[in-house]
Amino acid sequence: MSGGSSGSVGSPVWAGGAMRRAVRAARAVRWYAASVLGERDYERYVAHLARTHPGEVPVPVAQYWRERHAAADRQPGARCC
Repeated sequence: MSGGSSGSVGSPVWAGGAMRRAVRAARAVRWYAASVLGERDYERYVAHLARTHPGEVPVPVAQYWRERHAAADRQPGARCC
């Protein structure tokens, strides 16, 4: 069994498949971490605003986070830590 499409460990076919799986796993970890840390929250807010209040201008990113952190400080029971 040499190279080609046999699927042996040293073959380019296996290496390509492993690379695709590794990239896919890395993307999944990145997505999960970003979701847990709230990185996509502003994007979701802007999308929600456009969907439910068309024409309304979203607040700037910095203001969004200031207001969000202020709300979390006012309601400490609404978070895990």
